[in-house]
Amino acid sequence: MTQTTAIRLRREITRHPAALTVSLLTGLLSTAGSLAVPLITRQVIADVSAGRSVNWLIVGAFVVALASSAAQGGSAYLLARIGSHMVYRIRVAVMGHILRLPVQHIRTEGAGALTSRITSDTLMLRQVIDVGLAQMPVSALLVAASVAAMAWLNWLLTLVSAGVFAAVGIAIAFMFKWIKANAIEQQQALGGIAGRFSSHLDAITTIKASGAEDTVEQDLSQEADRVRRIGLTGDVLQAAMLPVLAGGQQVALVAVILVGSVQMSHGTLSVASFSAFVLYLLQLAAPVMLLFTGFGRLRIGQAVKERFNTLLATPREQDGGQPGARRPETPEAAGLDTTGIVFDKVSYTYPGTAQPALSELSFSVPRHGLTTLVGPSGAGKSTVLSLVERFTSPDEGHVLVLGSDVDAWPLSELRGSITYVDQSFTLLQASVRQNLSVQHKQAVPEGALWEALASVGLTAAVKALPDGLDTVIGAETDLSGGQRQRLALARALLSDTELVVLDEPTSQLDGINEDRFRTIIEELSRTRAVFVVAHRLSTVRSAQHVIMLDGGGLVDEGPHDVLLKTCEPYRELHTAQALS
Repeated sequence: MTQTTAIRLRREITRHPAALTVSLLTGLLSTAGSLAVPLITRQVIADVSAGRSVNWLIVGAFVVALASSAAQGGSAYLLARIGSHMVYRIRVAVMGHILRLPVQHIRTEGAGALTSRITSDTLMLRQVIDVGLAQMPVSALLVAASVAAMAWLNWLLTLVSAGVFAAVGIAIAFMFKWIKANAIEQQQALGGIAGRFSSHLDAITTIKASGAEDTVEQDLSQEADRVRRIGLTGDVLQAAMLPVLAGGQQVALVAVILVGSVQMSHGTLSVASFSAFVLYLLQLAAPVMLLFTGFGRLRIGQAVKERFNTLLATPREQDGGQPGARRPETPEAAGLDTTGIVFDKVSYTYPGTAQPALSELSFSVPRHGLTTLVGPSGAGKSTVLSLVERFTSPDEGHVLVLGSDVDAWPLSELRGSITYVDQSFTLLQASVRQNLSVQHKQAVPEGALWEALASVGLTAAVKALPDGLDTVIGAETDLSGGQRQRLALARALLSDTELVVLDEPTSQLDGINEDRFRTIIEELSRTRAVFVVAHRLSTVRSAQHVIMLDGGGLVDEGPHDVLLKTCEPYRELHTAQALS
């Protein structure tokens, strides 16, 4: 699977050359109108002084002003379209990349921080187009043309104005450096509070049951205050730009009036030319401000782009399938026709921890039948499942699935050969139909969906939903914990994979539905390998093969009845479960 291409602002902006060209042309038209109005005003004053009619000049001034405004509006609309398309492309690319990152990296980054990349980060990047690269050339042209016209009218007044604006520009240039650093800090802080709030919402039932709303609110308010303080610093920096520029304009205007008054008193400057010059000076503030703001947005956009590209440079899950390595076409081709899963001296330690989760673990799961994995909490059961699905890779040893090392499998084929139901019975916030068929590339016949729901006793519950199979669950409408668990099992029923992996699948099932589950498992295990992390005794008793772990190592394995007689730790675990 190829790595996501890095974001380049110039490439993103020029993806729509026709719209960009028209936007620039309308921007130029607006600029021409802005330049023409002071000159028309100059001519009006001169004609009035000479007693000539100015009716057509006044009409022309209104027409030029209206045309300039319309052109500016059209340019802004086209830029908005370009910006919305850019945000769409970046969001899709970033979401697709995040979905393909290693599980451990996603958990380390946090859902909130990653979510902020496709919300606030993309909106900040859009400002690069709204105020940045596309409008800056037009603004620069307007500034240059205005300065040229001002120099043509009076070079001395132009020098006075340029000196003042140069001093203002130096001050604002220093502010840009602080604005960029603050923008990065703001995005990190927003990602942090989003992550904290998201984790608290995931634990909302515990919070409410513990009456901990006030404590959690205080914790979040401290985080929010940090975000507020960082944001306030940025707001102050942004707000300071306008008075600095406005102050510079006022100083320039006062200087121009003083120098212009002296020139007019000596007869070297006409009132008409002075009026046109002042109009140019007054309208110069807007494009100059846009230039400064544009440079600021570019600096912020550069910082946000670097955050995006750092994320996009994070390696995706390695697809596997090294050159020359192929999945065996048949079990016999691998010489492992009786095994579904093999762990060969596997060791694994989670990053940042010293104690190994697994230590030289070896066992095998038959290619057909039910195998259960048992052990006390912390024994390494969940780590085993993560290695089977290749959510992570072993530090030492080898994991084989259906006859091939997991690293030799193309990732899509590996997971396409396994049906996996986690211990949280995770469902998508999507329709019942989508949840049932999420592992299928083609649409699943509706009859098959209802048959699977009937097998787990969910027919009546789904028919009672507002839109039946098309009801979106997980938002306004949801299922109970046991119903969600049975829906996840129905999804497993619809699969035709060679390996079914279930993590504590009966934890929320009542006696009737557990009997249904046992029947389903017996049916599945006739034709495929069913590998279950189990705590319920009924599941263990029906298994042909039981594997017991403790402390990341193998304690013993064999049939349930045999282990009861020969394995003291298993017998103790069995007794403890029976008592509970």
